[in-house]
Amino acid sequence: MLYTLDDLQKFINKNREEKYRDFIKKNVRTSYKLNGVRMPLIKSQAKLISKCDNARDVLDWECECYEQVAIQGYLLGALSRRNDFFELVDIYIKRIDDWSLCDGACCAVKRKDDEYFYKCKDYAASNDEWRVRWGLVGIMTNFCDKDVNTLLSVLEKVEQGKYYVDMALAWLLQVLAAKYRDKAEFLIKNLRLSEDVKKMTAGKIRDSFRIDSNQKSYFRDLLK
Repeated sequence: MLYTLDDLQKFINKNREEKYRDFIKKNVRTSYKLNGVRMPLIKSQAKLISKCDNARDVLDWECECYEQVAIQGYLLGALSRRNDFFELVDIYIKRIDDWSLCDGACCAVKRKDDEYFYKCKDYAASNDEWRVRWGLVGIMTNFCDKDVNTLLSVLEKVEQGKYYVDMALAWLLQVLAAKYRDKAEFLIKNLRLSEDVKKMTAGKIRDSFRIDSNQKSYFRDLLK
């Protein structure tokens, strides 16, 4: 079965919601046209496309709207074992202009192999905001179980000061605080965190449902 541009347009036309489009505009800062298709439907469509004979070709299509980029992003997760996967990620990252297009696609990639870890490590050391964010979210999604010195060697090379980088670093530290308290403590003590990252990390830990009140107080004091 082949998937066509006409199939894509029919999907968007059938599922667009004006009220939902207006709602997500408050949180999505993209230059792509928004149609207001809900994310569960986008994920389902990407899964459908992944079973088509030309799934790889869909990633080469020029993107005219936010939903198409999002579909391509989730499609990456289904195609993450292809030999040309890293080439596809490089192409996709160039299309990212919003945190949601980065995080949704990156979190869909479930790979715990060394090759992907080193790719995320390289991204995290980049000076491109979206490459760095992909690297950090990729590590958060797949590699929190790495030893703390390995994580430190990656995170100390992250260039702080860009909002979406800082927020991704704070998110990673919050996840570590919830899953691996000792690692989070070590990293917070040994990384040269900017005041912005400290504030973002403290806020994310404060809002987490997976961290108890005593630990929240401990990390709040640690991040002062």
